[in-house]
Amino acid sequence: MLPDDTTNDAGFQIVLQSFGGGTVNFTSQTRIKNASANGIVYDITCGSSGINTIPANSTLSVRCKSGTECDVFVFFYHNPPLSSSTNGDLPSILVDEGWTAASCAPTFTLTEAGASGCVYKQVAFRKILGDGVSDQIVTGSIPLKFLQVVVVPKVVCNNAFNEAQCAATHKVAGKTSTCAFNDGTCGDLWCPRSSATAPPAAPQTTDGGAPCPAANTF
Repeated sequence: MLPDDTTNDAGFQIVLQSFGGGTVNFTSQTRIKNASANGIVYDITCGSSGINTIPANSTLSVRCKSGTECDVFVFFYHNPPLSSSTNGDLPSILVDEGWTAASCAPTFTLTEAGASGCVYKQVAFRKILGDGVSDQIVTGSIPLKFLQVVVVPKVVCNNAFNEAQCAATHKVAGKTSTCAFNDGTCGDLWCPRSSATAPPAAPQTTDGGAPCPAANTF
């Protein structure tokens, strides 16, 4: 479980068995660290050691048990076109199923030889579920690697709240708020789109100076 205290950076770095002992770093972006606080991270393994591969046409079930509602996040490796062969067809499937895509996602590192010093990016999809509501994540015709599902108990954003009430949603113990007061309304705002164009990222290299291999080559 991720901590409630967002100043506890160490608690937001999670070692996953399905990543072969690799580490998912929720501190890579402030917004995803804040939005994932109090969340339960599901490490989905397939009975094998090392980096796991979820077979094509798999079904995963997730349920909200919070007393209010939950943010459910799906994160997976995203570096197209290199990652396309192991994304489970989820980029198209999840959008069709009502999930919202965003760039606010944790990064991960691997322990494999040849990946030392490499940091891998992910994509995020989110769906809000009411208390007691279940949903399914169904992969397509290709396998899936480097998946995390995170369920976060959250505070409901009430549009009628004034600014002080909206701010108070961030102080509810054991629950996370993505509420923000804008234009007289308390609304949900967890990963706003930026109008700025980011400069191209410099090619990553390993600690030995070689180009970083794609994560799904391991």
